[in-house]
Amino acid sequence: MLKDLGWESLEDRRRDIRLALFYKVVHGLAAIPTEHILIRADERTRSSHPYKFRHITASTSVYHNSFFPRTVPDWNFLPIEAVMPTTPNLVSTVSPDPPPSI
Repeated sequence: MLKDLGWESLEDRRRDIRLALFYKVVHGLAAIPTEHILIRADERTRSSHPYKFRHITASTSVYHNSFFPRTVPDWNFLPIEAVMPTTPNLVSTVSPDPPPSI
C-alpha cells in the first residue's frame, strides 16, 4: 500500500523528521541547549564534514533510543551537502514553523 501511495516507510519518515530537527539544533534554529550533550568529532576522518559529532554511548536501551544517541549516527552519515546551511532541499524542509494565527 505504501508503494501504491508513493509514501516512504514510517521508519524512514521518522528518521527524516529526527534529522530535520537535528539540523535546526545544530544551526541554532531551535532553542535546545546541546553544549553538554554534543561533542564535535575529530575532523581528520576520510568522510568528514564540519558538523560531525561523537557517538553518544548509552548504558540503557531507553537512553540509547532517545533523540540524540539515536540521531547522531544518522547525522554523521549524511553527505556534506545535506548538513551545510545552504542546502535548498533540507533548508526548505526544516524552515521554522509559521507563527500561529490568532
